[in-house]
Amino acid sequence: MRYRAPESDPLAAGRELATAFVLDGRIRRVGDSIRITVQLLDVRGSAAIWAGRFDEKFTDVLSLEDAIAAQVAEAIVPHLSVTND
Repeated sequence: MRYRAPESDPLAAGRELATAFVLDGRIRRVGDSIRITVQLLDVRGSAAIWAGRFDEKFTDVLSLEDAIAAQVAEAIVPHLSVTND
């Protein structure tokens, strides 16, 4: 919750939390429409590796959540490595 402030630095939060990636985004609602802008940040590289914008009717929020999750997962998979001991 302490990273919710608009002036928070998502990369600094990622370094503090010792995580490889951070998902940063904004939500705007106008009438019955919602716009979500999201970016997936590589904390170590200090760069966005994916960004997306989603515009939907507010009544279809669950479908929107599924679409965002699927696209983020697709973007992050190439950056994950698996080691076998």
